[in-house]
Amino acid sequence: MASTIDLEIKKEYTPLVAELTSLGEWVKALEDSCPKILDPSKWTLMRVDGHKFSTYTARFKNKRDQGLIDAMVHAATDWLLEMQGATVYVQSDEATLVLPPIKPDVIGMTLPFNGRVGKLTTLSAGLFSTRFNKYIPEEHRGVAYFDCRAFQVDTVEQVRDVFRWRQLDAFRNGVSTIARTCKSATMSKKAIEMFNTKEKLDMIRKQVGDLYAADHIVHGTFVKKELIDYGMYKRTGTRKLVLGNDYIIHTPTANWLTSKYMPEEVLNVELIKKLTGTETYVARNAVTRDSSHLELNTVPDALESRKSTSALHAYVPSEASEEAACQDSGKSHETASQ
Repeated sequence: MASTIDLEIKKEYTPLVAELTSLGEWVKALEDSCPKILDPSKWTLMRVDGHKFSTYTARFKNKRDQGLIDAMVHAATDWLLEMQGATVYVQSDEATLVLPPIKPDVIGMTLPFNGRVGKLTTLSAGLFSTRFNKYIPEEHRGVAYFDCRAFQVDTVEQVRDVFRWRQLDAFRNGVSTIARTCKSATMSKKAIEMFNTKEKLDMIRKQVGDLYAADHIVHGTFVKKELIDYGMYKRTGTRKLVLGNDYIIHTPTANWLTSKYMPEEVLNVELIKKLTGTETYVARNAVTRDSSHLELNTVPDALESRKSTSALHAYVPSEASEEAACQDSGKSHETASQ
C-alpha cells in the first residue's frame, strides 16, 4: 500500500503537469542557446511577458477583467501585424508570436531587422508595452512593462509544441483562477491549491457549470491574419479565436499555426454585429467537416469532459461583468488573485 507521501506526489504530478514541465524545460533550453543573429531558414518564436504584473493588476477587481483581456489581445494583434508574423497567441499577461522562415529563392528578403535578436526583442517589448498602455481602459491606466525573449525551432511540428505548451499553462492557471473565485465559503484558497486540475474542474462545474467552458481565461486567444475579399481588391484583416470548449483544449495543427493567412477552407464563418457594436466572427461546425485542419487534444486532467461538435469559439467582449453572471447562477464570488 502506497504511503501518504507517495499519494501526494502522484496527485501533484498529473499528466497535464508532466507535459507542461517537459515542454517548458525544452523551450527554456532553446531560449538559453539562442544566438545573437537568427538563422533565416528556421522558425522564429518570440514571447512577451508582463513585468511584475501581480503588482500592476492589483488595480483591477479581478484577473478576469475584460478591459485587461481586450488590451492584451489588441496589443498582440498590433504586434502580429508589425512583425508580419503567422500567428500570435495571448494568455494571461503574455503573448507568443511565430515568424516564418525566409524562402531561399526569394532575393532580398530577410527577417525583421536582419534577424538581430537584441533589436527584435527590445522593439517588440517596447511596441507591446506602448500598445497595451494605449488600449487599457482609462480608469485602470498605469505604466505596464513587458519583456521579450526569442528562440528558434526547425520544424512546424515544433512550432505546434511551443503553442501547445502555452495553451497547457493557460488552461492550468485559468482553471485555478476560476476555482479560487468560485470556491465555497467553507473552503480556503490554500485548500483549493491542493486540488489537481481535474478536481478543480469538478468543483467549477458544480458551482458555475459551463460558464467558462469556452472562455479566454482558460483557453487564451489566437489571432491570425486573413485576406478579406472586397471584389476588386483584397485587404488584410485579422481574426481572433478562442480554441476550446467544454473545458477541453484544442491545439491547432502545425499547418494552421504556420500558414501566412487564416486558411479559407478551415472555417465556415458568419460575420455578425454584436449589440456593443463589436464585429465578431462566429465559427460554426468547423471540425466536423474536416478534422485534418484542427486536432482535438483532450487534456488528461479533463477526461470527464464531453466533446462538442465544434472546436472553435469566437472571442467576444463581454457585455456584462462575470461577477453578475455568477450571481445569476446563485454563486458567490470572491476576487481572484494569482
